Amino acid sequence: MRKFRFTFLFTFIVFSWSNIALSAAYFSTLDELSFGELMGFPGSCEMDALTGDIGNQTGSFCLYDKKGTVGSYLIVSSAYKVISIKINRRMNSGDGITFIPSGVYQVSGEADIAILPDQLQNINTGDTGILHIKLGGSLRSNQALSFSSLFTFTNIAGIEWDELP
Repeated sequence: MRKFRFTFLFTFIVFSWSNIALSAAYFSTLDELSFGELMGFPGSCEMDALTGDIGNQTGSFCLYDKKGTVGSYLIVSSAYKVISIKINRRMNSGDGITFIPSGVYQVSGEADIAILPDQLQNINTGDTGILHIKLGGSLRSNQALSFSSLFTFTNIAGIEWDELP
């Protein structure tokens, strides 16, 4: 009888703790989004979220024929959980730079889901429990900047997320 109680208690504790450990979703940065060195002239450029290719839309704001670093982020959760996520624009905060995100949410075995800036989206994590965010976007400047300026998206507050119950 004692052996049965011990085995039952041990099994109960192990499963209880494993459920607690598996239920806490977390955010991880693999690569920060970076447009690299900027020319400094007013204008706009766009980075492809899958390849990192950068092209100027207007003016000569970014270096021509350049690759940037695609932002790559993970949200790790339990399988088949729904993640509510919003990626915000970076509005001009006095430095003349505006960033409008674009890219995709990726879940293994599912079609890519386009990022809609400033809009809350609910994404199911599928059987892996992993939501991969590939982030590029459009960078705009309405004023001249110093040459060799750098722009890196390091503001994690620009990505808001929560695991829904």
